[in-house]
Amino acid sequence: MPRKRILICDDQQKFIDAFKDAHKDHYKIEEETDIRKLAERIEGNVPDLILLDLYHPKDDKKDFVQRLEEAEEQLKKLDEQIETTKKAVKDAWDSLGIKALKHIREKYGEIPIVIFSQTGPILLDDEEIQSVITNDGYFMLKKEHNMRNMSLELNSIMENKSKLQKLKLELEKHKSVQKKYRIFSISSWFLFPLFFLFILVIKFNFNTLENIATGIFSSLIATVVAIFISRVFEKSSF
Repeated sequence: MPRKRILICDDQQKFIDAFKDAHKDHYKIEEETDIRKLAERIEGNVPDLILLDLYHPKDDKKDFVQRLEEAEEQLKKLDEQIETTKKAVKDAWDSLGIKALKHIREKYGEIPIVIFSQTGPILLDDEEIQSVITNDGYFMLKKEHNMRNMSLELNSIMENKSKLQKLKLELEKHKSVQKKYRIFSISSWFLFPLFFLFILVIKFNFNTLENIATGIFSSLIATVVAIFISRVFEKSSF
């Protein structure tokens, strides 16, 4: 099986290199550092997935180096603050929502479940994030100003899950009907020729070798016809 193609678009080469080192054995990885060329890059050669960095340098190049250094310095402080905040949060709370997600998913199956958090996944460990993904959970920010705008996203989640469930039910129903029909089709391959042969026995006196040969040949023709008809109905029905 050919490896999936992933196009990573990031203005910082170090992150591209880190991703390639981690996943080069699993995917065919292509790279682009200029997001303004991305649309042209994928035209006529669309990858299986695009890994897209959120922030890219502005067009305004005035004092860019200075602004870049300031931004990176603030990001370092943010990382330190996140680690401090993560420790404080874990000292006060336990991520029971993720444990509940796993339990509900195992017991009740396909219910859409949204992890509702003030910080999103930013304070979670890698293992906790992976648990949410594995158990088909969704993340949503819990902000007061965002409450009124949540309905569209929630409706979309429920609608998509409903469509998926309906599709699975239709597929299971289709397989069940198809299995029953195939059993009926296979049995008809034998019953129809036997019935045809029975009619011939009643109508003709098989007292000669020629009549017996004619009956066997007619039964074989009936078998072929039965198989052909069952195949035609199977294709038209499924």
